[in-house]
Amino acid sequence: LRAIETFVTVVEQGSFAAAASALSASRTATSKIVMDLEADLGTTLLTRTTRRLNLTDTGAAYYERAKRILEQVSEADLEAGRETENPRGRLAVSAPTSFGLRHVAPNLKAFMSRYPDIRIDLSLDDRKVDLIAEGFDLAIRIGRLEDSTLIARKLGVSRLMVCAAPSLVDELGKPANPADLHKLPCLGYPYWSGDSVWTLEGPGGVVERLPIERKLWSNSGDALLVAAVNGVGAVLKPDFIVGDALKSGSLVRLLPEWRGPDANINVLYPQMPYVPSRVRVFIDYLVDCYASDPPWQCEAS
Repeated sequence: LRAIETFVTVVEQGSFAAAASALSASRTATSKIVMDLEADLGTTLLTRTTRRLNLTDTGAAYYERAKRILEQVSEADLEAGRETENPRGRLAVSAPTSFGLRHVAPNLKAFMSRYPDIRIDLSLDDRKVDLIAEGFDLAIRIGRLEDSTLIARKLGVSRLMVCAAPSLVDELGKPANPADLHKLPCLGYPYWSGDSVWTLEGPGGVVERLPIERKLWSNSGDALLVAAVNGVGAVLKPDFIVGDALKSGSLVRLLPEWRGPDANINVLYPQMPYVPSRVRVFIDYLVDCYASDPPWQCEAS
């Protein structure tokens, strides 16, 4: 681009000396840049005499295209500047299904009203997507983070709690301690509760690892919530899923002094020299949404 700009300036100024002055460069350096450009192209762009410069036919055609290239670069720079001042474009977001339904999708209207030129593609999936390979700008993840080059910002904390339908508790009894959970059928969810063992933390930091009778297994937290409400079994689920059911009484909390390990809720995005403004403002918006009073904790309090 520097060579193209130098060549176009020489043509428009009519001499190497005038072009050098316009570019704040030396005449020798300006002449060498054009000569190197001609060498790279393998053709002559300018014929030089003691009095004037003349474009060859190839040089004239090259000048017209080069000038358009510089105009397009200038337009791109202006567009990038406008994007910084007024974020715009496609924003690809990945989030866990249950959290995305409850605590991302409901907040999109206010964000999109604030930034009407941003188009959001929201993908809800409990698997850990590859942001770079799959083209996501950012992802919300819950739980322990793996080592990676991704940048993380914390949105909040989720708490795991044991819950069941009142009808199931009336039928089989309320457990008095973690060991009593073997009396209840349990619902397994691999991303939170493992395959067949629940880890619970109790008073004084005591930790119990409990084998469970896995009555039903599903990779959908919402499917397990429906099953639990209908009395199929007990669940160890995060507060952002069971909060409303606890509030309505369709679930009751078992072993209230015991809970699963807390899990951080983070938003991740690729490391890059300049974070696009559409990504930055969305992350800031999410942090503001959950900073002071996370709604899932209020629901399950």
